[in-house]
Amino acid sequence: MKKLSLYILTSTFILASCGGGGGGGGGSSTPAEIAPSFSYDVPTTITDGSNPSSSGCTGTTWDDCIKLTATANDPQNRLITKEWQVKSANTSFCEPYTRQSDNIIFNPVYCSSTNYSCGYRYRWEYTHTPSEGTPFARSDFQDFNVNINATPCASGSAVDGYIQEANIFVDLNRNFIQDDNEPFTTTGQLGQFIFDKPINDNSLIILKGGIDSATGIVMPENYTLVGFSSQNEKFIISPISSIAYFMGENFSPNDSLGIKLFDIYKDDPITQLNSEEASSVLLTNIKISIIAETISKTLKQDDYLKIYESIAKKMTDKELSLKDISSKELIYETIKDIDYQDMLDTTDAMYVSEKMNSFLDSIVIDESNEYLQKFERGLKTFPKDIKEFIKNNEKL
Repeated sequence: MKKLSLYILTSTFILASCGGGGGGGGGSSTPAEIAPSFSYDVPTTITDGSNPSSSGCTGTTWDDCIKLTATANDPQNRLITKEWQVKSANTSFCEPYTRQSDNIIFNPVYCSSTNYSCGYRYRWEYTHTPSEGTPFARSDFQDFNVNINATPCASGSAVDGYIQEANIFVDLNRNFIQDDNEPFTTTGQLGQFIFDKPINDNSLIILKGGIDSATGIVMPENYTLVGFSSQNEKFIISPISSIAYFMGENFSPNDSLGIKLFDIYKDDPITQLNSEEASSVLLTNIKISIIAETISKTLKQDDYLKIYESIAKKMTDKELSLKDISSKELIYETIKDIDYQDMLDTTDAMYVSEKMNSFLDSIVIDESNEYLQKFERGLKTFPKDIKEFIKNNEKL
């Protein structure tokens, strides 16, 4: 019996040591570490203004951007931190950027006279668990370079004389209001401006306020000009371009003024006053400005766009051209169209038209620069004289 008991005891020990008998296994083993991995959606090249699908951005050219996306695969939840960083230091075009999340950043695409590139780094930290010892943080990164095939920035000048310190913006939705997403800039001393974002050809450009450089007169905040952009050439925004907007796309200001060599939409008339055509263009701009300012002040019409629209409407109705801009007929018809408050009867409207016609026809562009003095009077004192007449209903 002793031998049998010893055999049973020994057999039981052997089975227990081998994990026999269907027991729960011999302890837990540490699974192999799987470090986080990433997939990336990053464009290598973007053509400025083309809204490439590779950038992952949507919308029209002013929404073009560099979009960089990193998608993590982290089955063991080891990630501690992750973020995009701007690596480039040689150009301001690569920042500031906006961060949608740790995984996505956007950077605007800027227009430029030269191509440029932006460097970015995606950096992350994760927990590393060694086979022996305490877990600790490790970091890693992946670098990217995005090349921008830039196009020249849209630029031009605001001319009636030059208008400086005016706010000028791209009216993307054509509501004549500057919305938050619309590119804008300020005009310089010679009316010059430049946008730093890509802009489509024939985008609507709106100017507000400013100072007339030639006379020093501060224009009302609601003073407005409109025009259209050109992506590859400088363009002019002026009183003529403002009326042309309301005349429709088939209207040619050059034909209307009988101008053949001078391009009203592109050429600066002030720099070419030795040209008869340039002088004619500048004089027409000056006359339109005086008409608009006088009507605005005297008939309490604060919306300059309605004045330009009315002039365009009456030019069409009466089959008149820009050569007739200072005619008594056009001025009279415009006044009656604008004067919805009936501030002037027919006789007074005709009298004001005659006074404006006489004053405008006295302005001559020549080397004496006397026209600048009359331009100043036309913007400043002449509207006051007409306003005083309306107020007192007596002849000047």
